[in-house]
Amino acid sequence: MRRMVLAWLLSCILPSADASMVIDGTRIIFPGDKKEIAVRATNMGETPSLTQVWVDDGRVQNQPEKDSAPFIVLPPIVRIEPGKGQSWRLVFNGSPSAAGSGVAVLV
Repeated sequence: MRRMVLAWLLSCILPSADASMVIDGTRIIFPGDKKEIAVRATNMGETPSLTQVWVDDGRVQNQPEKDSAPFIVLPPIVRIEPGKGQSWRLVFNGSPSAAGSGVAVLV
């Protein structure tokens, strides 16, 4: 019983996370005949949000500079005001390893 009360008290004082950024769509399909596409997100919160976006190949142990994802995101960092949206350009970097085959990356 003591543990339950202690766990409840601790959960009351821990800060909560508030996910106010909403990405339009959960999957991004990159057409093979395009060099870039737009990805949009909206700040549904009440405060401005400083947002950083990147693409990686999903290997957690890799350093960012050693990542081999075939895309770059522009702009990588942006401030989004409450109730406003932002579009990012997802640009294919021309990596020959990704040409002509399906590639899964994390955005």
